[in-house]
Amino acid sequence: MTLLQRLFFICWGVVTTVFCMKYLPLPLPTGFFCGVGLTLGISQLFAYRDRMVSFEKLANRLWWIGTIGTVVLQSVLLIKVDPMNVGVDRWSAIHNFWDAFLQGEFPYAVTTHLPNENTPSPLPVWMMMVLPFYLLGDVGILQPVLFIFISVLIYRMFSKSSDRLILFLIITLSPAFWYETLVRSDLLSCMVIGVCAVTAIHRLGSGTNSLWKLTNTTIILGLLMSTRSVLAIPAALIVAGISQNSVIRFFSLSFGALPIFLLTLLPFYLWNSELFIANNPLILNANKSAPGLISLVLILSPILGFRIKSFQQRIFWGGFFIFLVTIIPQLWLLTKTPFSKILYEDMVDVSYLVMGLPFMLVGIIGNLNEPSNFSE
Repeated sequence: MTLLQRLFFICWGVVTTVFCMKYLPLPLPTGFFCGVGLTLGISQLFAYRDRMVSFEKLANRLWWIGTIGTVVLQSVLLIKVDPMNVGVDRWSAIHNFWDAFLQGEFPYAVTTHLPNENTPSPLPVWMMMVLPFYLLGDVGILQPVLFIFISVLIYRMFSKSSDRLILFLIITLSPAFWYETLVRSDLLSCMVIGVCAVTAIHRLGSGTNSLWKLTNTTIILGLLMSTRSVLAIPAALIVAGISQNSVIRFFSLSFGALPIFLLTLLPFYLWNSELFIANNPLILNANKSAPGLISLVLILSPILGFRIKSFQQRIFWGGFFIFLVTIIPQLWLLTKTPFSKILYEDMVDVSYLVMGLPFMLVGIIGNLNEPSNFSE
């Protein structure tokens, strides 16, 4: 395995193990070994994937059965699980936002279904993107739809059924994937759309001086910043990569996107500036992790982006930095609080640990067709 592949499976293993310990109905040690076992198993499959070529027919059947079965199971969970009974309010933040908006009330001042009275934190562009699922009656429908989208991409990008199967297992074997579906969370879905957006920025802006392409690049960048603020981290790396080693070009693209971003917020500020400032989604986004740490990473990201030569490495490190800014505050809390208390008393939201994984996965699958060697 390469260094990036090892780092990915370490991060995937941390997320999977934490979710196994917290959410599976198992004793803490059993959940730990379950997570470690899953990590070792999937990483070994990935490392020795070239030996699976002789099982292509079987892999193809398993991929189709698994993909269809996953969509069916996701749909069943959405039907059977009452969202009012889950202790996560991301779905109701979206639902109540649009309820208020359509009734003429200021949407960023509404609270979710939980008693802690959280207000919506997703930024306006993301709220617009999930509007169709609200209109369908259940924002949770986003999960199976996005999984189908990912499966189609995998099918088109990879000719080997064994590669498709391994990617399917990486996505679905972690309890974090099923947690997102069960609680109707939009977090992982937002990160997948973020991956698509930074890929589009890379393809449009790389090696071009076309005013049309650069304008579209800045528009996509500005809209991306109005989804979740943490996506600024991989975006900074990608924009640095397409800036042709020019600091001026980097800042031109970045500040060119700023008016687009501000325009998405302006209607809500003009609607009710007092309520918007009091319930500022930007501040709510920043408070999900350590703002100072995010600021430091945002300074370092373009520096690294200038030095790295490949898109796969830039998007990988963007995801890894997201992982760091979410896990470091949790590790710091661990120095002052017993682990079991942090884990079971919801002192931290471990679901934020998944945010960097889609970026890191895209970073390591760029060379998936190359021969694998675990000792490499």
